[in-house]
Order: sequence, then structure tokens, then C-alpha cells
Amino acid sequence: MFRYVLFNTLSVLVVVLSEFFFHIFEFMWVGDATHISLVIFGLYVAMTVAIPILMYRSEDVRDLYEWINRIRFVAQRFTSIGLIGTVVGMIILLTSVAHVESGDLKGVFTALVAGMSTVLLTTFTGILSSVLMDFQLKFVFDVED
Repeated sequence: MFRYVLFNTLSVLVVVLSEFFFHIFEFMWVGDATHISLVIFGLYVAMTVAIPILMYRSEDVRDLYEWINRIRFVAQRFTSIGLIGTVVGMIILLTSVAHVESGDLKGVFTALVAGMSTVLLTTFTGILSSVLMDFQLKFVFDVED
């Protein structure tokens, strides 16, 4: 349990410092037109909070491993949700470029940046959340595949 608390304390510190210096949540809100990256982050936080509650409430080790497998399943879906955001971002990118008048280079560039921002943010958030949750489950709890 000590490693879990240490890992999450360091994670919270990194998030707070990132918000303070880089305003990451504002960046995610403005840069991701679909807001899927914030949904992924919210699911990550919910799973992180659920783990110690499940540890406390588990009657035996088998029950705990069953819950860990469920959490691992959700963690692996973070990447899939991020890829859905990638596809949606590409659709936004292509439709907004298609609606820009020809010759309007600034409009095309603005549409490309908005779409690529969504594509990259959702993919990055999905992969990072999945890796961090797997790290919690595998290294903090020493759970084998």
C-alpha cells in the first residue's frame, strides 16, 4: 500500500505542477474539441480512487484479483477511447478543411491546427492513462499477466 500511496502522491504532484506551470486542463479543454481527453482523465482518476476502496472491501485475494482484472480491462480501453478521439479529430480536420474557401491559406492552417490538436491530445491522453494504470497494477501491486 505504501508504494501505491507514494506513486499516486508523485502523480498528483506532477499534475498539480503541470497545471500550475503549463495550464494543462485549460489546454485540454481548448485544444480538444471533443473533450474525450478529459473523459479519459476522469476515468483514470475514478479508477485510481477505486483501487484502495476495493482493496479495503475485498474479502479475499481472489476477490481482489477479480477487481484488478476488471480495472485492467478498463485501463486497456483508455487507448481505444483515445483512438476514437483520433478518428473524430481527423473527421473534424477534414470537414473543416473542406469548408474553407480555396485560396484562404490562413483558414486552412487554422482548421488543420484545430483538428490535429484534437487528434494528438486524445491519443496522448489515452495512451498515457493506460500506461499509468498498468504501472499501478503491475508494479505497485506486483500483479502478473
